[in-house]
Amino acid sequence: MLSIWYRRHKFIAAKEVAKGKFKRFIFTHCFGCVLIDRDRMALPSIKRIVSELEADNIVDVFPEGHINWDKNIKISEFKAGIVLFAARANKPIIPIVIQRRKNFFSRLRVAVGEPIPISHEEYRKNSVEYLNKMTELIYQKELELYDLVNKKGKKDEVK
Repeated sequence: MLSIWYRRHKFIAAKEVAKGKFKRFIFTHCFGCVLIDRDRMALPSIKRIVSELEADNIVDVFPEGHINWDKNIKISEFKAGIVLFAARANKPIIPIVIQRRKNFFSRLRVAVGEPIPISHEEYRKNSVEYLNKMTELIYQKELELYDLVNKKGKKDEVK
């Protein structure tokens, strides 16, 4: 959202964060969240996310299924849902990595990768195999961006 500030974002969030009518209103109407059940993904949630993508809205997803607060782990294993949403909407995935801040006043560094095309036709042919292959590819791209953002020493220019 910080990198692409000029467009409205939709966020995928766990329904647990929006317990109660007031919190649900704030998360869905003010923050533009699509609430999902992480334990049991319902078809209406998938359809809502796909319809947002088809409407050319930006849908922000934490591909790990949560925000990774563990400083000992670079990036946790990805869930295949990100590829499922993109494949059903026939939209690319743009990998983005945000460097963890050491403190509130440290500079925020963001790396934005090249769009990764996701083929609806390939998904329809071999759905499980394709989802796993593309999820692994996106994971590798995210690791490359992570290493780029977290380089020590001279400031590197992102190309």
